[in-house]
Amino acid sequence: MSRSKALLALAGFAVALGLASLLVTGGIGRIAPPSAPPPPSAVCTAQQIRLLGVFIDCATTLRKAPTDQSAPDGCRVSGHTLDAFILLRGGRRDYLLSVEVDGSYVGPRAYELLPWPHPSFHGNDGVAKVAIRAYPTGDFARSSYGVLAVSGKDGRAGSVTAHLEFAGGAPNPLPALNVSGAWSCG
Repeated sequence: MSRSKALLALAGFAVALGLASLLVTGGIGRIAPPSAPPPPSAVCTAQQIRLLGVFIDCATTLRKAPTDQSAPDGCRVSGHTLDAFILLRGGRRDYLLSVEVDGSYVGPRAYELLPWPHPSFHGNDGVAKVAIRAYPTGDFARSSYGVLAVSGKDGRAGSVTAHLEFAGGAPNPLPALNVSGAWSCG
């Protein structure tokens, strides 16, 4: 066998082996999946609350009630209790932000957000809580971890960085929602 015939046979064997390998592993006819687009985000101002997850939005404090006129608005700071209900307007919907420290409020500082010990919002259980209700769906998500910071001597403002999980609302449960930014009572 001449040298050129040997090289040609070797090249043919290599090509056949490569084709067989592609067939066995499913390489031929397989289309590479498209790369996933980067997750969307919202760039919010310092005065806005950023919502990332099922809602991607920047929300600002409203001075009047949205579509649900019965929604509470305002803050109550008394003894060891802080209850704040803040109406927010986002780009596509309105929200009600609820901030609560019942039984363990001692003034301005950072409060760790822990998983809720019971299903109701109010409980005088000493656990700091944050929740979001979306209008008009009524979808409700509550904090499972994060930090609620209270600033100012009157306790009527601060910031929040929290991970919230679905707690009720529409038939299709909300996935997780991350909330961060400054809050203040109207």
